[in-house]
Amino acid sequence: MDFCKEFSKVTAVAVDGFRLSVENSICLDIDEDFTVYIKPTMPRFKGDDMAIIEKVEDKCFISIGGNITGFKQPTGEFMDYKKVVAGVTESKPIYRIGFNGDILISALQAAKVSCGNTFRKPIVIEFRRGIDPVVIRTNTDDIKIALPVRLKTDK
Repeated sequence: MDFCKEFSKVTAVAVDGFRLSVENSICLDIDEDFTVYIKPTMPRFKGDDMAIIEKVEDKCFISIGGNITGFKQPTGEFMDYKKVVAGVTESKPIYRIGFNGDILISALQAAKVSCGNTFRKPIVIEFRRGIDPVVIRTNTDDIKIALPVRLKTDK
């Protein structure tokens, strides 16, 4: 998590071997700029609990709902995620397709069932023209179809 006092912004970056996710949020009470590493094993809390996150020397302390947890911070620099994101997003997409998230997730979960609840074999997503339905294939004969939505910015 990267805390920026000047813009009252927190940027959370999550990575694994196959994915990168970046989420930004406004946080009005940032005392200083700092970056902390938080392990994915951190306990879950209710969404309305306020968190206090502090970096003290080489440790990060998190206080939520009366509970305090902490993590020793790794040495060295965190990957330059901004460079990775820029490499993917700087070029203009050839086309954009919007989906209802629930419908798309449902279709992907159904594709996983078709693969025997494993993704040892990849699923294939086929895009055609404009807002034509997207076909998700798991085998030669097994398909799921998801209908896209029109985006306001598209004409």
